Amino acid sequence: MACNVFPESVLIVDDQPTLALMTETMLLEIGVEEVTTAGSVAEALSSIDRTTFDLAILDYDLGAETGWSVAQRLCEDGVRMIISTGRDGIMLPAACGSAAILRRPYDLNILAALVAKLGTA
Repeated sequence: MACNVFPESVLIVDDQPTLALMTETMLLEIGVEEVTTAGSVAEALSSIDRTTFDLAILDYDLGAETGWSVAQRLCEDGVRMIISTGRDGIMLPAACGSAAILRRPYDLNILAALVAKLGTA
């Protein structure tokens, strides 16, 4: 059931396909209409070039890469962002001070509450 507190379009950036699929399934279940996934920095930046997103969920550790450049681009574009991580001490670009942190592991209720908190505004 769609709810107006959830964004319409979400980008998931995660290099682990199973986790990306799990997050996508949860987002669709809570009422997000469009979910795009990217598994690398290049794929994420390409998606951002093609589509405007309301929200992004970014795994900061993308294999041998970090999501720093993706975070910077999203923040410059004014896209609300959730950083999904299992570690502490993430350094984000200064423009990303309002990014929310989603600690792994997480479940549907935790994800839904955080996404709803960010709303569509």
